[in-house]
Amino acid sequence: MVMAGHLLPDDAYHTVSNATRAAMGLPLAGPVVGAVADLVLVPARGAREAIAFAPGGRIVVREGRVVAG
Repeated sequence: MVMAGHLLPDDAYHTVSNATRAAMGLPLAGPVVGAVADLVLVPARGAREAIAFAPGGRIVVREGRVVAG
């Protein structure tokens, strides 16, 4: 999304996260009170660092439970 779509990192993240969930009619997800706890955690200080370095060690959380990592 960053290279091919020429989007800024934060915009690219939004495009593949909550914008996609909204298009599919799913509730918003993420580390926010009241949101669905579906997320992927990566050891990075932000979207730019996660995209630039693609760090390993991801943790996948589905409905508040760690399912991989």
